[in-house]
Amino acid sequence: MVYCRECKTKLVMDSNGEVLCPSCGLVEGYSVSKNPNWKSFGTPDEDTTSGAPLDKYGRGSSTEISYQGEFSDAKEYGKWKRLRRTDSEKRSGENTIERNIYKANIQMIRMKSTLNIPPPIVNTAMDIYSKAAHGGYLRGRTIYGTLCATVYASYRAHGVNISLRDFSRKVELDKTIVGGYYRGLKSGGYTPKDEDNRVYKLISKIVIAKGFSGEVELNCKKVYKILVDGKYTVGKSPSSIGCSILYMVNIIMDLGLIQKDIAFLSGVTEVSLRNNTNKFKEAVLFTTYH
Repeated sequence: MVYCRECKTKLVMDSNGEVLCPSCGLVEGYSVSKNPNWKSFGTPDEDTTSGAPLDKYGRGSSTEISYQGEFSDAKEYGKWKRLRRTDSEKRSGENTIERNIYKANIQMIRMKSTLNIPPPIVNTAMDIYSKAAHGGYLRGRTIYGTLCATVYASYRAHGVNISLRDFSRKVELDKTIVGGYYRGLKSGGYTPKDEDNRVYKLISKIVIAKGFSGEVELNCKKVYKILVDGKYTVGKSPSSIGCSILYMVNIIMDLGLIQKDIAFLSGVTEVSLRNNTNKFKEAVLFTTYH
């Protein structure tokens, strides 16, 4: 308990951080505020404090010391050059992995701006990239190719339907490269494991819509497990996987569905259904005739 040395009144702290006496007004001291230095002024509900522009993979502040400026002499120019170099070294990390992630983050910021990639997709993609970098996946692979694969994996993880062909055309990279990098990330366990739930949800939705028994769904899950164990599902969309599995189980159990109905309910084309079924039938020892 602290009291005023003049009038012995209990000291209080005001909103500005000053420790003062409410009776005589003596300012005894000042408490340093730990809040950010500037605010976002909007409506009263939106009046929130904000700190410096931080970047999770940019090593602190996302601002950089500019290369442009007017210098009075060579000594001052050399000083700012050393500061830029020191700032860059501190934020780029102490080892090759951290420096690689730092460079990839700069490249991702450019991709976000030019390709209009939403922030949640960028954050998930950088998480995948960081996980792959620490797992030793990046050796012998380009930063841009890996970033494209992580963005594609992030789109799929967030449930955004985008074909590999369209995405490759958007990033101006051959789809075989993006697909190969993506399969490597998925087989290495670096991508979010949400594909199983999406396949199961699609199968359950169609089974319920058609009024089939639970045995149909159980057999579909058994077939899906066989395909996953054989790595036949790598690079395939959950909708095409679930569509093909349901079509094979449909013929095995004689459910009476035709390709057109299953493709329509799954949201894929009949051509995609037939192509995937012909690939999957090798894993389940199943033969179809078209």
